[in-house]
Amino acid sequence: MLVEAMKHIEEMKRPETITDGTGREYMLRGSEYVPVTIPTPETLNVETLTAIKDYLRDIRDPKPEGLFLHIVDYRTVRLYGPYLDKSFCERPCLLEAHTPDLAKDKGIFSAALDQASFIISTFTLFDQTDDVFNAPPDEMPDLEYLRHMASHITSKSSADLKDNGMTQSVTVRKGLSGNVPESVKIRPIVVLRPYRSFREVSPVKGLFNFRMQERPDEPPTLRLIEADGGAWRLETIKAIKDYLTTNLEIDVPIIA
Repeated sequence: MLVEAMKHIEEMKRPETITDGTGREYMLRGSEYVPVTIPTPETLNVETLTAIKDYLRDIRDPKPEGLFLHIVDYRTVRLYGPYLDKSFCERPCLLEAHTPDLAKDKGIFSAALDQASFIISTFTLFDQTDDVFNAPPDEMPDLEYLRHMASHITSKSSADLKDNGMTQSVTVRKGLSGNVPESVKIRPIVVLRPYRSFREVSPVKGLFNFRMQERPDEPPTLRLIEADGGAWRLETIKAIKDYLTTNLEIDVPIIA
């Protein structure tokens, strides 16, 4: 009992708050000191880069001198305010812009799709461009080529899908009404511009491996696999920074 009493007296002598060498304040909670946190407003969540531009133009508190933007990745940008105290331990996130990766969320790169789903995806999940990868100038653009292949492959009863691990060839219908089978070589790599980031930024090119997979008595499924090592992510981040640098009406540091 005496020992417990001494501990109680010792605790009573301890100050309610202390400050470390950096100026950070701590409050006594029970037998331990915990950092004193300064109340901050909740982070404002938006989905566009335009909202960041509008916020910086119209919101005057806090002062611009303490703000900076952090491009976290190809679909997330955060606006941070100044440090809350002289200990430089707390910096509030005032606004976060986050946009969905439409192509990824719809499963175009994570699973093989049937013909109908694949064709719809080529219209809804990609920028309609004339990009061609490693093909003669007179060849159809890669995106149009994918639609052509997806809509002309035959069913399993008459298809002949050959795969040596590097390239594939498949039997397709020749013409729109003749249904004359013709064996063609599949382009192993195509260049596409999927919708994966903010709409204010033009989709960047990415390389994809185009593959088909046989199914018993049904047309093959089709799949796109990333083939550029994620280089498109860096290009997209650069495009976001360029957009913000050009369009912001006040000077705010940008970390990318």
